[in-house]
Amino acid sequence: RRRSNMDDKLGGTFDGIARIHVTSDAAGIQVRTAPDGAAVEVELLDRRGLPLADEHLELMQQGDLLDVNVRTVRDGRWRRGRVLDARLRITAPTGVSLDLHSDAGSVKVDGRDATVKVAAAAGAVLLDRINGAVDVTTNAGAIKVLDSHGDAKLRSDAGAIRIERQHAGTVDVKTSAGAIDASELHVDHMQASTEVGVARLRFERAPTSVDARCTVGAVEVALPRDRYRIDSDTGLFGRAVVEGLETDPDATRTVHVAATGMGAVKVVAAAAPVPS
Repeated sequence: RRRSNMDDKLGGTFDGIARIHVTSDAAGIQVRTAPDGAAVEVELLDRRGLPLADEHLELMQQGDLLDVNVRTVRDGRWRRGRVLDARLRITAPTGVSLDLHSDAGSVKVDGRDATVKVAAAAGAVLLDRINGAVDVTTNAGAIKVLDSHGDAKLRSDAGAIRIERQHAGTVDVKTSAGAIDASELHVDHMQASTEVGVARLRFERAPTSVDARCTVGAVEVALPRDRYRIDSDTGLFGRAVVEGLETDPDATRTVHVAATGMGAVKVVAAAAPVPS
């Protein structure tokens, strides 16, 4: 176990870290970027941005792995089931991979050139400037990806999922109760599924395969003009619309859209981007 030698600062600094594992009861987790080669810095801050006592924070380094635990403490005992009104802030070089587990708080990660894995029980997840594989699961919280390069797997039991810009990779998105809204997609393969809600997908370049479906709701897919093999399934009470696209049963690019309960599916040609 290694701690910072700065007596006026709680938390710790650690050298030689390539992986960070976090288990937290705090109300929020924030990961910021540090210059390449810099030490990893860990802080636990109250709502005013002031450091909290070390009794809430346990830090352990094992080789290149840093294990961070934030737990509520009362009368000298670890107590689960309560939210600590604090924010865990980690500053780390972009090449450090993350495995974050939040019991009750939000998670924000900005700037990674490595894998990011997040499991949040009840809280929103926000990712930006991610250049590695992403794996996010929430029980009751929204997921928002502002800018990402690489494979992405996003799961929410009860929350909306939004992707503003996805530059590459394979994307797999699923929510039980919530909308899916994905735009500026530059991906080869896309799967999107919502049991109750609307799934809207907009592609900036022609994908190799798309599978978008809902049980009750609607599916809308906007594609660049190209040749596609398009299959749709709307059950007994739904309807399917294809507009402005050339369909070809022998095309190598495949699109499957489904609203298997009650709903509608729509596949259209995406409007050309406006020149800047």
